[in-house]
Amino acid sequence: GYYTAHEHLADEELDVVLFLGDYIYEFKGNEGVGGRVHYPHKLLETLEDYRLRYAQYKSDSALQNIHAAFPWLVTFDDHEVRNNWGGEEDEKSLTRQAAAFKAYYEHMPVRKSAIPHEYHIQIYRKCSYGDLVEFSILDTRQFRSKPPCGPNQTENCEDRTDPSRTIYGEKQEEWLFNNLKTSKKRWNILANQVVMAYKDDQLGPGTRIGIDKWDGFVESRNRLFSTIMENDIKNVVVLTGDSHKNWVNNLKEDFLNPESKIIATEFGGTSLTSGGNGTENYGKNVMAENPHIKYTSNRRGYVRCTLTPEKMKADFRTIAYVDKKGAPITTEASFYVKNNEPGAIRIS
Repeated sequence: GYYTAHEHLADEELDVVLFLGDYIYEFKGNEGVGGRVHYPHKLLETLEDYRLRYAQYKSDSALQNIHAAFPWLVTFDDHEVRNNWGGEEDEKSLTRQAAAFKAYYEHMPVRKSAIPHEYHIQIYRKCSYGDLVEFSILDTRQFRSKPPCGPNQTENCEDRTDPSRTIYGEKQEEWLFNNLKTSKKRWNILANQVVMAYKDDQLGPGTRIGIDKWDGFVESRNRLFSTIMENDIKNVVVLTGDSHKNWVNNLKEDFLNPESKIIATEFGGTSLTSGGNGTENYGKNVMAENPHIKYTSNRRGYVRCTLTPEKMKADFRTIAYVDKKGAPITTEASFYVKNNEPGAIRIS
């Protein structure tokens, strides 16, 4: 579809854009809206393939304007390489990964420290803004353990709770925990790719868990939450991408206990076009099954965040369609988090 949301984003007064992954898609693709066909019209595998796909995306004037208007803090998710990739694999996969990383570095606003070395790129890092906020920008793909559970996405899969499993590797975990424990900033924001909150997608009896997300790496999440609680770390907010939906999630000590302590808050941003126009009235059943999920929607757009010492406000800015140009933008919902009081409060 059309990048109408980017056209509206250019009118916002922003200090920074956080882009949390899936800048491109590696699929061959079909003929798109308005004749926008993926180029090259094949599955991306070589350096030339990835370069051409980035070049095509960046030929869009709306995307060009956003890059020109604001500084960006970026990380990648899976589709910059291939669907659901993670951790070291066979030589063919690593060769493709190296090509993808090189093209990513060439085309994205990252610093010299991110120059790829063979199969590795240094993408996790931190960035501060005065004494107000410290951003810890995560890489939950490159160092994660192999997928758990095989084809069965069930709560009973023992792999999910194996303490040796990690979503971002021991070195990055140590780095993140040190950031949180030593931060002197009012707010600590984690720029994160995949949904951190527990989410049961099975309505009624039984469970169905998305293992490509933090739910597939339970002990990584538990260690993070324990670090936050044991060190009394205040004002942790997680900003998340990936799912093509908006989310407001209270991150809890025990997701299965509605009375358990809220540790932090997660705001998830939707896609710009992926998923098409979206649907109305999405999410009531999901929220009923997962009481810690306070809001979700299936429209396209972005999340506009306003940060002050007293609170963080999140406005979910959405458009009704992407299959044609000219969609107006509205604020579908607004939430805020108070200083020293984790948990999202709805404004409208």
